Amino acid sequence: MVVYHGAEPWNVPVDFAALFEPDEALVGIVPGFRYFLSDLGAQADHELSRYALLRSGLMALKHATRRPGIVSIEAIVTAEIWHDLFCGVVIKYIFKAFRQIDRDEVVRLLTTIKEKAGSVMVSNIAQEWIEEGRALGLARGVLLGEARLLTRQLTLRFGTLPTEVTVRIEDADTDALETWADRLLDARTLDEVFAQDKSSLS
Repeated sequence: MVVYHGAEPWNVPVDFAALFEPDEALVGIVPGFRYFLSDLGAQADHELSRYALLRSGLMALKHATRRPGIVSIEAIVTAEIWHDLFCGVVIKYIFKAFRQIDRDEVVRLLTTIKEKAGSVMVSNIAQEWIEEGRALGLARGVLLGEARLLTRQLTLRFGTLPTEVTVRIEDADTDALETWADRLLDARTLDEVFAQDKSSLS
């Protein structure tokens, strides 16, 4: 069984033997069977399942790969599943997997769930988001510190930096910043620091 939730329609044959080019040498060897395909995108939301929990999970999978705004979060996380721990799983998946999300909508939904179904599950989700935010903030802080240090070192060595250099440093990841810092040790010019990258600086 294949459960597919990609944005594009499934275009692979469901007949296993059809996946191979015709070859007499394979006759009688290639198994002949069909697999069951569930293409979530080809089904209306209400047809995904008659069971609320399963329908909610499948809807989350389906809409994670589609254009934002087609369906609201409240339409996925309905009151039918608020009292089940799986509700928290669905909300966490939506928060992490959806390309774009209205956080105000999430907060509004969690507030309603807390009022109607209790606070334990909502508190767990909120704590996870807080910890995730702290981790992201720490990583961003380290990256910003590395960028500032490299900018200071380059300025002391070569003078005022061109705008394209400062922009490149601000957009760089840790690996790039460390590479440039290593090159700075032996570089005689600013260009040599970035010389091995795709574009050279004059």
